[in-house]
Amino acid sequence: MEAARGTMIQAGLHPNPLVGYEADTVRTLATKGYQGVQVTAPIVTGGKLGLQQSAAAMAYENACLAVRKARADVATQVRDAYFDFLVSQERLRLQRALARFTDNIYQAQIEQVKGGQAAAYEPLQLRVFGSQARNAVAAAENGQRAAWRRLSASLGDPNLEPLHIVGDVQREVPELNFDAAKNYLLESHTDLLSARNSITQSRYLAQLEYIKPRRPDLQVYTAVQHDYPGAPFNTTYNLQVNVPLAIFDRNQGNILQTQSLMVASDRALTDGQNNLTRQLAETFSRYQTARSLAASYRDEILPDQGRVYRGVYARYQQDRQAVNFGDIVVAQQTLGAAVSTYTDALGDQWQAYVDLAGLLQLEELGQLEQLAAVPN
Repeated sequence: MEAARGTMIQAGLHPNPLVGYEADTVRTLATKGYQGVQVTAPIVTGGKLGLQQSAAAMAYENACLAVRKARADVATQVRDAYFDFLVSQERLRLQRALARFTDNIYQAQIEQVKGGQAAAYEPLQLRVFGSQARNAVAAAENGQRAAWRRLSASLGDPNLEPLHIVGDVQREVPELNFDAAKNYLLESHTDLLSARNSITQSRYLAQLEYIKPRRPDLQVYTAVQHDYPGAPFNTTYNLQVNVPLAIFDRNQGNILQTQSLMVASDRALTDGQNNLTRQLAETFSRYQTARSLAASYRDEILPDQGRVYRGVYARYQQDRQAVNFGDIVVAQQTLGAAVSTYTDALGDQWQAYVDLAGLLQLEELGQLEQLAAVPN
């Protein structure tokens, strides 16, 4: 950004004059000839310096936008790692709860066997479930450690000791309005702002190249000399003003080039708008799907399946004719799968949440609330 600012400043500076010493017709009549100082100065006409600086100013604006984009990218990395860690905490909490639940059922079944109320093989299946649950806990613990390492690295301190991280990944996230998000994206995304600046820059450059042969720069030469060859030995001066004639080189190539760049810049803006809209559509779909799935499992499926598992086992203890041991196995497997699906849906939801904020380049995540769905 600072380099672009330097280029912008330099583009508006007028060329320096050349100052030198000049001696003409030396040794004429055995004299020193004409001795003096000469100055050669270019004079830039037609407002070309202003156009050059305006074009460079667009490059400076784009450099500023690049800084803003870089900050948004860093924020997205940190947010992604933050929610990944929170989801890993929730996954560990649920896996531990499921493991305790499975162990309790297993111990209860052991007591049933001791009392002669259940077959000796039945607890073995529950013990398998218990081992699987404990393996899942170990995997969740490893996942949490890995998530912390990613978070600390994204914060720029990979050796940071684990801290207590505050956050609620089970909270409901807002339903968003696609059109509102699209309008915000197309109005504020740095890629599109940069493309618009490039269009403006190409227009300045095209105007500059068009003006060059029509308003050529002047070359002014003047010399102030002392006349040594003859009386009255006055101080004289010379003056030359040169201007190029646009006969062969009328800047045709550069004009064509800048006109083509204008067309390319216009098309780049359209392509950028289409590309960002496609990205938004894909990310928005992931967000809505994961949001709906996570809410369904959080509010309905997990609570219901937990009650079903307890109910099936309680009924099995009371009436073995109505419920067999296979029903317990099915209920256990269904509950374990539900926990796994829920935590995956949570991860997908917050990943899409962060991706949306990153695509929209929001400084604060709370700004997503402003894009909530418009009620019917």
